[in-house]
Amino acid sequence: MRKIEFRVWDKENNHFWEDGKSGKKGYKWDEDWLCLTMDGQVAIFDTEPYGGESSEQDRFIVQQYIGLKDKNGKEIYEGDIVKSVTGFAASSPGEVGVIKWYSYPPGFGVKWAYISNCRLAEEFLADIEVIGNIYENPELH
Repeated sequence: MRKIEFRVWDKENNHFWEDGKSGKKGYKWDEDWLCLTMDGQVAIFDTEPYGGESSEQDRFIVQQYIGLKDKNGKEIYEGDIVKSVTGFAASSPGEVGVIKWYSYPPGFGVKWAYISNCRLAEEFLADIEVIGNIYENPELH
């Protein structure tokens, strides 16, 4: 069974939530925590006595781990920027694309410059390298 994992981009503080790292408001995984609800919303809870839920939906972007790793063993997430090393997965070596979810047919794929809906096949993984993501490295795509 594949692991289901998410990462959360904090638009207000421009970083992914990670263990032990705090945002400007002091949110930290060891003091405050995020909850992903069944309908895909994000809520912040704190551990202070009488703490509660804070709803700041527009602040967060949830990205899913797609269940695959790149040529270097790095986990690939929705929103990652990838490079085709040899050109096998894209139309030319060095071409850059973005990992996206496609509704039809449903599944994750790469939006390359010249190919808009390229599904990630197992044989492409040896050619794919994660070089960043659309939030921390927007200049790459």
